[in-house]
Formats: sequence, structure tokens, C-alpha cells
Amino acid sequence: MNEIWKDIIGYEGLYLVSNHGRILSYARTKKRIMKPSINTKGYPQVNLWKNETKSIYRVHRLVLETFKGISDLQVNHKDGVKTNNSLENLEYCTNEENKNHAVKNGLVAKGFNLPITKLSIDQVVSIKQRLRNNETAWKIAKDFPVLPGTIYAIKNGLTFKYVSL
Repeated sequence: MNEIWKDIIGYEGLYLVSNHGRILSYARTKKRIMKPSINTKGYPQVNLWKNETKSIYRVHRLVLETFKGISDLQVNHKDGVKTNNSLENLEYCTNEENKNHAVKNGLVAKGFNLPITKLSIDQVVSIKQRLRNNETAWKIAKDFPVLPGTIYAIKNGLTFKYVSL
């Protein structure tokens, strides 16, 4: 795909962004491709200056806003790679869609993937069956490596709500 450059909204004549996720600066005496830093969450970001004021922007947000328009939605990296800021890899999505994408693609640990999870899926199914049979949380907890509070949380749908019988 050919590289296309556009002015960054609000920084016209100072900075351009490309559909490949690169930032070009005209803010100093000569133009140059900027080298983004990586923030603590692993996203490339750049400092943009205007009227002696510095603002920090994540590159993926600049790419999508410049080419697709400004939105209050979150930006999702389709391939899950935070440093791949090409336009074709980015899309707007809701918070829920972003979370589901991350879980589905193994980008975050959730539920049974967490190292602190003490129960297997089979154990949770067994617990839910026993709760259906009106066994007490205290009685069930004696048979598993958890406290009665965990059994109550399962019963009330606070944990493992996506495990069905």
C-alpha cells in the first residue's frame, strides 16, 4: 500500500501522519520522521508542540483520527500488536468490544488463564450443579480449595458467570 500523508488535526502545517503509522514533523527548522517513545502500557507515543505547549499523543489515536475522523470510541489493534499502527490494523470499537477482542486473542489473562485461579472449569461446573441442588456454600467449599465467599460469588454471578451447565 502506498504511504499517504495527512495533516494532524489541530497541528496543520506542523505535523503529518501517514497511513503506515509514521509521524512527520515540520515544527523545527527541517522536516524529520519522529521516533516515538513507548509508554508504560507499551503504546508508541509522540510529543507534539504548538505555541510552546507540549501535548502527548498515542500514535494509533493520531492515525485513526486523522484518516477516519475524531471519535469518543476506543482504538483497537486488530492484530493485537500495540506497535503496529498502520491504518489497516486499526479500528474504532467500544470498551466492551475492545475487552472481548483482547480476551479472545489471548492478549490479557482472564478467568481460568489467571495464575491465581484455583478452580478448573470442571470444578466450577460441579459447584454450580451442587448449588442448583441447594447445597450450602460452606459444605461445597470444604471439597474445593476455596473459601465459602468464593462459592457465594459463583452463586451470585460475580465470578465465572460465563461458565454454564
